[in-house]
Amino acid sequence: MDSWENAPFPTPTEWAEFRAEALRWPGRSSQDWALKKPGLNPFLLHKWDALQRQSKKWPTWHDNPNLWFAPRTFAEQASSEATARAKVQWLLQNGAVETVADLTLGSGADSWALADAGIQTVGTEPNPALVRVLQQHDQALNLPRRTIQGTADDFPWECAPHWDAVVVDPSRRAIGGKRWDWDHSQPNPLECWNLWTKKASQVLIKTSPLADADALERSFPNATDLVFVAVDGEMKEIWVVKRPVEVERGIMRWTLHTNWHAQQYAFLSWDRKATPPLANSPATYLYLPDAALKASRCHAGAAAELGLEEWMPGVYTANYRQEQWPGRILRYQNQNTPYKGSLQGGWSIISVNYPEKPDQIRKKLRCNEDSERFLLATVDRAGQRWFVTALVDNS
Repeated sequence: MDSWENAPFPTPTEWAEFRAEALRWPGRSSQDWALKKPGLNPFLLHKWDALQRQSKKWPTWHDNPNLWFAPRTFAEQASSEATARAKVQWLLQNGAVETVADLTLGSGADSWALADAGIQTVGTEPNPALVRVLQQHDQALNLPRRTIQGTADDFPWECAPHWDAVVVDPSRRAIGGKRWDWDHSQPNPLECWNLWTKKASQVLIKTSPLADADALERSFPNATDLVFVAVDGEMKEIWVVKRPVEVERGIMRWTLHTNWHAQQYAFLSWDRKATPPLANSPATYLYLPDAALKASRCHAGAAAELGLEEWMPGVYTANYRQEQWPGRILRYQNQNTPYKGSLQGGWSIISVNYPEKPDQIRKKLRCNEDSERFLLATVDRAGQRWFVTALVDNS
């Protein structure tokens, strides 16, 4: 099969014909296709693979028969459509944005969302084959995006008198089996921070959802925010951000971005140092933080501001339903010593500061999944372990 780097882009008709055949043979691997059709255009396979594996990640892209994709390895670190649009939302709420420099285009998700919002975007990408794919996207979608082959060091700052924002997603691959750090990143944000903040009013650096937030705060003392981004309850990204405001050095706001309620994304901030009152017993409702709230360690502050009490570490309670809580709300049922008493039927298991993982607990209980019934494995302030049962509240 020809190398994708030099392959021509297929026509919509070629894609329609291939898709019809692929639907008749859904389990066929790339090797099977190579044997059956040695000259098959690799872009057809890339698009089919993307439809099978990544259509939820980029739904708008994959519905377009005129777009073609690089192999999936180039998309592993890429933003999803939801997180790319979140970046647009963040930048726009912090000031007028007309020009953005994307220093690490990659698959182009972030710059696509920016350009799709009508923002003039210029980006660099060192891989010439990937640049060709991105330029094909620019043309097919008529995007106000200029794609340039080169590294972040090659970025043409002079092509605009001022940049409203810099967006960068540094490479995060460790080298030689060593633990990843910023020295292994291209570009290195620690070395480039002063340049970027001088060139643009806003800076947004995307990093791993598993990054050490305290280390990020120490590494970027002049940043204004850490933003913890979750989609449908799952942590996706952490951003290091410089907003166009003056803040005291080292006083960083930790913000979460979530669509937990009504599928509408919102940026929320609470005082990390605030603590709610303690409850000796559970009330009617139990409140569990969503992934972004947990990662940001703002859940105690959120509980305090929303009038909740802490029953067990990481588990909050109240006699009323607080709709503004960014996380799961359950109706308390019972509590027992672990593995004692009757636990018939299926359960959704959540481990909260408990030494065993949900899969380990499920194996011991021999129970199935039930999305309406929850078993919280947790530990109280005295170190006592508990199984708490609760139900989804549909009121």
